[in-house]
Amino acid sequence: MYTTLFQTNFDGVTNKAVAEGSKWFDSNTGIRIGMTYYFKKRGWERCAPCAKPVYITRPVINQIISDCPEYKSMVFYVFFPNNYSGRDDAPVVFDAAVNSIDYLASGIFTQKKFEDNDAVAARLASGASLSTLRTTDVATDEAGESSGMAGVSRGYEISSSPISLDMDAESMNAFKEKNGYYYAPVYSGNKAWYYRVDNATKNQSLMSGDNYKESTSYGLNAHAGLGLVKENMKPDTDAELFSFADIYAAIEGNEGYTGQFADSAAVSALKRIFEEGRILHVQAEGLATSQDNYTG
Repeated sequence: MYTTLFQTNFDGVTNKAVAEGSKWFDSNTGIRIGMTYYFKKRGWERCAPCAKPVYITRPVINQIISDCPEYKSMVFYVFFPNNYSGRDDAPVVFDAAVNSIDYLASGIFTQKKFEDNDAVAARLASGASLSTLRTTDVATDEAGESSGMAGVSRGYEISSSPISLDMDAESMNAFKEKNGYYYAPVYSGNKAWYYRVDNATKNQSLMSGDNYKESTSYGLNAHAGLGLVKENMKPDTDAELFSFADIYAAIEGNEGYTGQFADSAAVSALKRIFEEGRILHVQAEGLATSQDNYTG
């Protein structure tokens, strides 16, 4: 038998006229009755007799394995041209997305085109300078299977071909026949940049004239260039190194242009990481030359 008493004002209900003076109590009273029943043994006794008992004497020890395969580090580097960060990419083009990564992958080498095709054709025929002709912006383009610019997919430090194109009449006319316009460099004073460049830094002077044009490619953003990357960047020895092309192909698909410069095994490993893995920590570092000291 049990009894629990509560003050009457515990639940806000009282039977007296003056509630504050209430001394009555509410109670919860009851009786508990229990019984015990013993089941007969039916073959499921705690210790069943057997002819040859088996005893497990080897202890199980929990220990931490330092080289656990599910915990690894992956590293990749992305290389950009001089004075280019993508902050002005894509320029003022209707419905154009801002995507500097597509520029590195697809190789749409310039952000300008000449407005007047006839004026360009006339000056190319006469050998006159093109620097005074008006130009307008060109947006970036994806590097997938449906990449738009015919005949120019190269990528920055992707293939063995440099990203910049020549300004000779044969090259420009061939491009115009395929794409409908003449490409233009970024003119800034007496300088001409033959790749995309940020507006805030296009007036800077580089150490030598050949830096305004990408005339050589080492494939640093491609899987084939990882050997050269290891020699110069010195990543941690226990880290698994991937290329920019590997990352791009794993995320965007490796059916297009960039997929040619990725490694299929590396792409499969990255897809497992992204789709089935668990990324615990991300660290980003940026290295730049003193030529791009813009702080705006």
